Amino acid sequence: MGLRNILRRWIGDDRTLRSLAVEAARRCETAVWQKVGQRASTMPLAEARGYVRARSAPIVRRQVELVLVSQPDVVASRRSRVVEQALDAAVVRAIEVMRTRSVVPAARRQAA
Repeated sequence: MGLRNILRRWIGDDRTLRSLAVEAARRCETAVWQKVGQRASTMPLAEARGYVRARSAPIVRRQVELVLVSQPDVVASRRSRVVEQALDAAVVRAIEVMRTRSVVPAARRQAA
């Protein structure tokens, strides 16, 4: 097997894992928003990201496992990578929804 085939296979695997992660994040979008939306929308952006990531992790992990049932060739060492990518995608999407649904006032600075 030549270098070109190895690279093609590696890049193809990476794309497949990324698409599986995005699919899992898309499927659990509503559940994540129901779990964190009310509270996260009252937080500053950085705090909301951490909150969403922490609270949505179990939901995302379950959904990734459901998505990976149809992909038995994904080895266990790659599953954690899919979970991380799905969690990242879920957080980004939840923050996007939060920003469009409610306007969080920016911190105002005032001279003394």
